[in-house]
Order: sequence, then structure tokens, then C-alpha cells
Amino acid sequence: MPESIVNGLFALVVAAIGGLLGYGAAISAAVRKEQNAAALDFQGIFHRTLFKVDPRYRIESKKVDVCEILESDFECHAIAVMKFRQYVPKEKTADFDAVWTNYHAYEVTDGHYWYAYFDKYRLHTGDPRYNIDTDSIIKNIHQILTFAKLNHKSPFDPIETESR
Repeated sequence: MPESIVNGLFALVVAAIGGLLGYGAAISAAVRKEQNAAALDFQGIFHRTLFKVDPRYRIESKKVDVCEILESDFECHAIAVMKFRQYVPKEKTADFDAVWTNYHAYEVTDGHYWYAYFDKYRLHTGDPRYNIDTDSIIKNIHQILTFAKLNHKSPFDPIETESR
């Protein structure tokens, strides 16, 4: 009789531990799924802008005011950053905020910023509307997107070539 009580208690303990492990795995999978969905939404908003800005995806003869595109997309970007920031690990939020500020702000004086200032990307040669430092824009957007990494490759990622 005492042997069956011990076996019964052991079975209960094992079942309880198994149930807790299963519950933990289910919660972890649900959180990961939610984070991936948020990352995909976040990436999608910035990819739309990259598509408009990146010269590889533009008709060469078509002139585009890239700063105007950035200004028109800024509201969507700001909302996406606010929504996605909750998924950034706490130890990375300061870096995330710094990269976001570097993308869209201009430091007027020490610690004082001019927000939604994209004229900093204009080159001071030729027509200022069309002579834009798109490489810096693309690099800054890619830095923002590094916080939303998934297991897939974006078509806007720089092409990596092997050196032989």
C-alpha cells in the first residue's frame, strides 16, 4: 500500500512539472509569435520608404525629392517606432532611441534637437531637392531595422559579396 501512495505522488509531481513546462513553452511561443508579428509590421513600414528612396528601385530619369518622401512618411515611422519600442529589450532601448533620433533629428545645440529634420541629408551641390545623400538614409534605416531582426532576409538588405 505505501508503495502505491509513493507511486501516485510521484506521478502527480511529474504531471505537475510536465504541465508547467508545457504552459511555459506555450506562453513563450505566443510571445515570440507576437514579437515576430510586430517586427514584420515595423519592417514593412520602413521597407515602403526604402523602396521609394533607394535608387536601385527608381526609374533613373525620374527625379524624386527624397526628403519630401521622408517627411510624408515620418508620421507612420513615428507611430511604428512607438508601437515597436515595447518589444525592444530594456537593455537595448537607449540604443534604439539613439538610432531613431539619428535618423530623423538634427542636433541644434548640445542636447537640443530639431525633430523631423530631414534636410540634413541634402547635399549642397546642384539642385538641393534632388541631390540627396541616399546612402546615409538607407544606412540609418537599416540601423533602425536591426532591432527587428527575424529569421528571414529583407530584399533591401545590402548585397553581401564573397571575396575570393
